Amino acid sequence: MEQKELFEHFHKDVYRTCYYMLKNQHDAEDVCQEVFIKIFTQDYEKIVNPKNWMLSIAMNTCRNHIRKHSKISVGHEFMNWITRIIDSQRVEEQVELKEQNEQISDFIHRLNPKIREVILLKYLHELKNEEIAKVLNIPLGTVKSRANKGVLLLRTIMKEKNPSHCTQVKEVLK
Repeated sequence: MEQKELFEHFHKDVYRTCYYMLKNQHDAEDVCQEVFIKIFTQDYEKIVNPKNWMLSIAMNTCRNHIRKHSKISVGHEFMNWITRIIDSQRVEEQVELKEQNEQISDFIHRLNPKIREVILLKYLHELKNEEIAKVLNIPLGTVKSRANKGVLLLRTIMKEKNPSHCTQVKEVLK
Protein backbone atom coordinates (compact mmCIF):
# COMPACT_ATOMS: atom_id res chain seq x y z
CA MET A 1 0.00 0.00 0.00
CA GLU A 2 1.43 3.39 -0.99
CA GLN A 3 1.66 6.28 1.44
CA LYS A 4 -1.24 8.17 -0.15
CA GLU A 5 -3.47 5.07 0.01
CA LEU A 6 -2.47 4.39 3.59
CA PHE A 7 -3.21 7.97 4.58
CA GLU A 8 -6.58 8.06 2.81
CA HIS A 9 -7.61 4.76 4.34
CA PHE A 10 -6.62 5.45 7.97
CA HIS A 11 -6.39 9.21 8.50
CA LYS A 12 -9.96 9.48 9.86
CA ASP A 13 -9.32 6.84 12.52
CA VAL A 14 -6.03 8.43 13.54
CA TYR A 15 -7.46 11.97 13.55
CA ARG A 16 -10.52 10.91 15.54
CA THR A 17 -8.33 9.23 18.15
CA CYS A 18 -6.15 12.34 18.40
CA TYR A 19 -9.18 14.61 18.64
CA TYR A 20 -10.84 12.61 21.40
CA MET A 21 -7.61 12.40 23.36
CA LEU A 22 -6.70 16.08 22.99
CA LYS A 23 -10.12 17.78 22.78
CA ASN A 24 -8.76 20.39 20.41
CA GLN A 25 -9.11 20.38 16.64
CA HIS A 26 -5.82 22.16 15.92
CA ASP A 27 -3.80 20.01 18.31
CA ALA A 28 -5.43 16.90 16.85
CA GLU A 29 -4.53 17.97 13.31
CA ASP A 30 -0.93 18.64 14.32
CA VAL A 31 -0.56 15.38 16.20
CA CYS A 32 -2.27 13.43 13.40
CA GLN A 33 0.25 14.86 10.96
CA GLU A 34 3.07 13.95 13.34
CA VAL A 35 1.71 10.39 13.57
CA PHE A 36 1.74 9.94 9.81
CA ILE A 37 5.25 11.33 9.58
CA LYS A 38 6.31 8.67 12.09
CA ILE A 39 4.43 6.00 10.16
CA PHE A 40 5.95 6.93 6.82
CA THR A 41 9.49 6.90 8.23
CA GLN A 42 9.03 3.29 9.35
CA ASP A 43 8.69 0.08 7.37
CA TYR A 44 4.89 0.07 7.54
CA GLU A 45 4.44 -2.44 4.70
CA LYS A 46 5.55 -5.31 6.93
CA ILE A 47 2.95 -4.57 9.62
CA VAL A 48 0.27 -7.28 9.88
CA ASN A 49 -2.47 -5.15 11.46
CA PRO A 50 -1.82 -1.56 10.33
CA LYS A 51 -4.87 0.02 12.02
CA ASN A 52 -3.93 -1.23 15.48
CA TRP A 53 -0.29 -0.29 14.90
CA MET A 54 -1.25 3.24 13.82
CA LEU A 55 -3.66 3.69 16.73
CA SER A 56 -0.85 2.65 19.06
CA ILE A 57 1.42 5.30 17.55
CA ALA A 58 -1.42 7.83 17.76
CA MET A 59 -2.06 7.06 21.45
CA ASN A 60 1.63 7.34 22.31
CA THR A 61 2.00 10.59 20.36
CA CYS A 62 -1.09 12.01 22.09
CA ARG A 63 0.29 11.01 25.50
CA ASN A 64 3.54 12.79 24.69
CA HIS A 65 1.64 15.87 23.52
CA ILE A 66 -0.44 15.87 26.71
CA ARG A 67 2.69 15.58 28.84
CA LYS A 68 4.29 18.46 26.98
CA HIS A 69 1.27 20.71 27.15
CA SER A 70 -0.33 19.49 30.40
CA LYS A 71 -3.71 19.22 28.74
CA ILE A 72 -5.56 16.05 29.52
CA SER A 73 -8.80 16.14 27.62
CA VAL A 74 -11.30 14.24 25.57
CA GLY A 75 -13.46 15.65 22.77
CA HIS A 76 -16.90 17.04 23.52
CA GLU A 77 -18.23 15.20 20.51
CA PHE A 78 -17.18 11.73 21.62
CA MET A 79 -20.65 10.38 21.06
CA ASN A 80 -21.30 11.84 17.58
CA TRP A 81 -21.08 8.39 16.10
CA ILE A 82 -24.38 7.59 17.87
CA THR A 83 -25.97 10.59 16.19
CA ARG A 84 -24.91 9.28 12.78
CA ILE A 85 -26.65 5.99 13.50
CA ILE A 86 -29.99 7.67 14.04
CA ASP A 87 -29.89 10.37 11.36
CA SER A 88 -33.50 9.72 10.49
CA GLN A 89 -34.76 11.19 13.76
CA ARG A 90 -36.30 14.63 13.88
CA VAL A 91 -34.02 17.64 14.40
CA GLU A 92 -35.27 18.26 17.95
CA GLU A 93 -34.44 14.71 18.96
CA GLN A 94 -31.01 14.99 17.36
CA VAL A 95 -30.28 18.22 19.24
CA GLU A 96 -31.37 16.63 22.49
CA LEU A 97 -29.24 13.57 21.78
CA LYS A 98 -26.25 15.75 20.94
CA GLU A 99 -26.61 17.55 24.28
CA GLN A 100 -26.79 14.20 26.07
CA ASN A 101 -23.76 12.97 24.13
CA GLU A 102 -21.78 16.07 25.07
CA GLN A 103 -22.69 15.47 28.69
CA ILE A 104 -21.55 11.83 28.41
CA SER A 105 -18.34 13.05 26.77
CA ASP A 106 -17.77 15.35 29.74
CA PHE A 107 -18.29 12.40 32.06
CA ILE A 108 -15.75 10.36 30.08
CA HIS A 109 -13.32 13.27 30.34
CA ARG A 110 -13.44 12.90 34.13
CA LEU A 111 -11.96 9.41 33.93
CA ASN A 112 -8.32 8.74 34.63
CA PRO A 113 -6.41 9.01 31.30
CA LYS A 114 -5.40 5.34 31.35
CA ILE A 115 -8.99 4.23 31.83
CA ARG A 116 -10.19 6.77 29.24
CA GLU A 117 -7.80 5.32 26.64
CA VAL A 118 -9.27 1.85 27.07
CA ILE A 119 -12.84 3.19 26.93
CA LEU A 120 -12.07 5.13 23.73
CA LEU A 121 -10.47 2.16 22.00
CA LYS A 122 -13.15 -0.28 23.14
CA TYR A 123 -16.29 1.75 22.48
CA LEU A 124 -15.27 4.31 19.88
CA HIS A 125 -12.97 2.16 17.72
CA GLU A 126 -14.69 -1.09 18.73
CA LEU A 127 -11.41 -2.92 19.27
CA LYS A 128 -11.38 -6.25 21.06
CA ASN A 129 -9.67 -6.49 24.43
CA GLU A 130 -6.74 -8.37 22.90
CA GLU A 131 -6.26 -5.64 20.30
CA ILE A 132 -6.40 -2.93 22.96
CA ALA A 133 -3.73 -4.77 24.95
CA LYS A 134 -1.45 -4.72 21.91
CA VAL A 135 -2.20 -1.08 21.03
CA LEU A 136 -1.50 0.14 24.58
CA ASN A 137 1.19 -2.46 25.27
CA ILE A 138 -0.45 -3.59 28.51
CA PRO A 139 -1.59 -7.02 29.76
CA LEU A 140 -5.02 -8.30 28.73
CA GLY A 141 -6.12 -8.44 32.37
CA THR A 142 -5.30 -4.75 32.76
CA VAL A 143 -7.44 -3.92 29.73
CA LYS A 144 -10.38 -5.86 31.16
CA SER A 145 -9.91 -4.27 34.57
CA ARG A 146 -9.72 -0.72 33.18
CA ALA A 147 -12.73 -1.27 30.90
CA ASN A 148 -14.80 -2.63 33.77
CA LYS A 149 -13.68 0.12 36.12
CA GLY A 150 -14.38 2.75 33.46
CA VAL A 151 -17.94 1.54 32.92
CA LEU A 152 -18.58 1.40 36.67
CA LEU A 153 -17.15 4.89 37.18
CA LEU A 154 -19.22 6.27 34.31
CA ARG A 155 -22.37 4.76 35.77
CA THR A 156 -21.58 6.29 39.15
CA ILE A 157 -20.80 9.72 37.69
CA MET A 158 -23.91 9.67 35.53
CA LYS A 159 -26.14 8.50 38.34
CA GLU A 160 -24.95 11.40 40.51
CA LYS A 161 -25.48 14.00 37.78
CA ASN A 162 -28.54 12.69 36.01
CA PRO A 163 -30.18 9.36 36.87
CA SER A 164 -31.87 9.19 33.44
CA HIS A 165 -28.45 8.76 31.80
CA CYS A 166 -27.86 5.47 33.64
CA THR A 167 -30.08 3.64 31.17
CA GLN A 168 -28.33 5.32 28.25
CA VAL A 169 -24.84 4.43 29.46
CA LYS A 170 -25.88 0.81 29.98
CA GLU A 171 -27.00 0.68 26.35
CA VAL A 172 -23.92 2.47 24.99
CA LEU A 173 -21.32 0.69 27.12
CA LYS A 174 -22.51 -2.92 26.96
